[in-house]
Formats: sequence, structure tokens, C-alpha cells
Amino acid sequence: MFAFKRELIGLIEKDPLASAAEKKRAKLAVECRAERCVKFDDAAERLGVSKSVVYRLVKDKELVGVRLTGKRPYGITEESLNAFLEKRKMS
Repeated sequence: MFAFKRELIGLIEKDPLASAAEKKRAKLAVECRAERCVKFDDAAERLGVSKSVVYRLVKDKELVGVRLTGKRPYGITEESLNAFLEKRKMS
């Protein structure tokens, strides 16, 4: 799995027509598919809030949402959820 992930990310980096934002989104999508993405239901459960609160946190850029296709994010990166939880513990 890791070799495949590295190969995909390498191909994304080499694409001369892709913008930096497109490359970043594609990398997040690859990582999300490699099980490093938390679905909104699971994130809401871990945070102890409703799913709509999680969507608002993504909209407010307190959590990093990953869009694969369409307008709505597919999930949240595990790293951003863990960072948010740590920040919450410290305050």
C-alpha cells in the first residue's frame, strides 16, 4: 500500500498542468484513501458533538476537510482531528 501511495503522490507532483492547490488536494485524497481520513460521523462521535458541528468546524477551518469529488468534503484528516483534540485538552 505504501509503495502505491508513494507512486501516486510522485505522479501528482510531476503533473505540469496541476496547480499547487490541486496537487495538495490530490495528495490529501490519496492519504484519505489510505485510511488516514476520518468520516464525519466518526469525528462527531470522537468530539462528542453533532455532525453539523463538525461540518461547521471544517467551514471555519478549524478542521481540515478532504474533498474527493463534489462540493462537500468526504472526511477529515486524522492529523487535524488529533491536533484539534490536543488543542482542546490544553485549554
